[in-house]
Amino acid sequence: MKLPINLVPVKKITSNVSQSKFSADDIQRIANLILETEGVINPIILRRTGLESYEVIAGHLEYHSAVKAREISPLKGEMIQAIILEDSNEKAILEQIEKLRTHPSSFEELMDEHQLEIINIFQDQIQIKLDQNRKEIFDDLKNFLEDHYASLETKITPSNTSANAIDVSAIEEILRQQEERIIKQVQSRGNSDETVSEVLSNELSEKLQNQISTLEVLHEENVKTILQLKIELQKAGKKPIDRVTKLIQDLNSLDREQILNKLSECGFKKKDAESIVTKILSARESQKFSSLKDIANRKVMSEARIISLLDIWQ
Repeated sequence: MKLPINLVPVKKITSNVSQSKFSADDIQRIANLILETEGVINPIILRRTGLESYEVIAGHLEYHSAVKAREISPLKGEMIQAIILEDSNEKAILEQIEKLRTHPSSFEELMDEHQLEIINIFQDQIQIKLDQNRKEIFDDLKNFLEDHYASLETKITPSNTSANAIDVSAIEEILRQQEERIIKQVQSRGNSDETVSEVLSNELSEKLQNQISTLEVLHEENVKTILQLKIELQKAGKKPIDRVTKLIQDLNSLDREQILNKLSECGFKKKDAESIVTKILSARESQKFSSLKDIANRKVMSEARIISLLDIWQ
């Protein structure tokens, strides 16, 4: 009895094993190899379910990779090598499958088969690595931000809760969310201890810049206001202070038309200018403005707009 290898259309085949059981990277890599070599080295085993339809008995990974290959190149990936079970050979083929394809023949297969047990065994080591990487990222963030905002003399400490402090809890939350994602990823893959270390290192390193960007967005208005004021002071000596004083005095004393004209000269659209003037007049009725921060706190204008006015207010 000779085992014939047939070319079977991929679209005629189904599998009762979900594609999600396998690594998407592995499927993509094998699909590319199938297209490159125009076939698989291990024919899949099929059983007929109809006149021209089949189901996979063994070789589910090869099948899903062939499906991906057909998506990439419908012509080159149209067919796949297969052995079809027949009455005359079914018993012998199934016995071969049991002996050759269901027992782990390598360390990697053994690891895959017992991935849940491995995760449980190495849970403590995984947690240690998570804690180590978490501390490294926090230290990197701290050093980066201290250097980046050194001109503002900003210090990152858990006890620093002043108005201009960087919110450490925001960093903690970012790290916590990242940690949860990595734990889920590790558990879903069933990686060994060495692979877990690589996953953590790569994931955390790749996300570091994103975490920094997220942190800066959280504090964009506050940091930008302080930074721009400091730049103005450094560039023009005492002149920015004079501009600040003049702006506050004008907003406290000028009438509606005068403020409208000044805002118009500064490039504000009529509708925006009228809205701002209404807020100014309403806010100063109860109490005069005492500082730029006071103007922003009373929702007259954003800090960014106030800063932009300092350069052009006459």
